[in-house]
Amino acid sequence: MAILLNLFFRACLIFFMLDSLVNASDERYAGKGLSIRNVVIVVVWSMVFPALFFIWKKWRSYPWAYDNLYLSIFWLDMLGNALNYYNVLDNWDLLPHFHGPGALTLIFRGLGRRSNLASTGAATMIHVALEIQEYVGDVVAGTHNVQGAGDTAHDLAAGLIGAWTYAGAYMVYLRWKATKVRESVT
Repeated sequence: MAILLNLFFRACLIFFMLDSLVNASDERYAGKGLSIRNVVIVVVWSMVFPALFFIWKKWRSYPWAYDNLYLSIFWLDMLGNALNYYNVLDNWDLLPHFHGPGALTLIFRGLGRRSNLASTGAATMIHVALEIQEYVGDVVAGTHNVQGAGDTAHDLAAGLIGAWTYAGAYMVYLRWKATKVRESVT
């Protein structure tokens, strides 16, 4: 099932990328610089886990669940653009901004074996870098992704809440799992 979900995410990312290239002037994509960004996502960022596994031999077995969680970050963002949610649904962007740092927190926590503080910190720093990239893109390249300081503040707050929520949920899961192990031993 995990392999099928992975293939689904990757097929969708390719479809979304092609759609943003073919329909670059469509209101869903116009002025956002998404065509080149989506190509970079598909060609570079979606290949992080395969590269870590096949080239650098990072893990003994492929971490399908973590790769799927990672790909879901891009999938949710690109889905929002493809379905025009960013333009027609108020506050849609808070969902990807909540999920992205939350998912990265779980990846750093689980695969990276980092503490909650280190995991949420790393995920938040990456999220802040994304917000800076959006702002710089608007100023330098003339895109229109940032809707003012309030938009950035909401995005960053959603990211912090997402990272903390996912980290907290992971802690609850670990405690539940430890309780189940203790119960099965006694």
